[in-house]
Amino acid sequence: MGPAEFGDSAKSALNPESLRQWAIAQLESAESRPNLPVPLSQLPPELTSLGARGGGFGPQANFGGSDDQRHVRVFWGFSFGNGYGILIGRTNLNLATNRFCLRWVPGIYFIDPQHH
Repeated sequence: MGPAEFGDSAKSALNPESLRQWAIAQLESAESRPNLPVPLSQLPPELTSLGARGGGFGPQANFGGSDDQRHVRVFWGFSFGNGYGILIGRTNLNLATNRFCLRWVPGIYFIDPQHH
């Protein structure tokens, strides 16, 4: 499963604004620990349940970006690649899009974690 297929599945299960509110809270609480992973116990249930749809390992979550481009990256992976994930940031998060990074709504992208 790649970003496009994951995005199709995720759109019906996720509320982008709820995800953004969660991610912003994580970013604000992480200012003193910017390079540590996001504790899995703090992931919203709707995100953890998505991994069961595609198999693989995960989810894993961490912080990325800097300044106004900070975001939370949640991803699932496989031993031979073909992972998928989601980057969640403020509405001004702006990434170049391609087949590895697809914009869902402003500041939220479906990604291939090997390329992001």
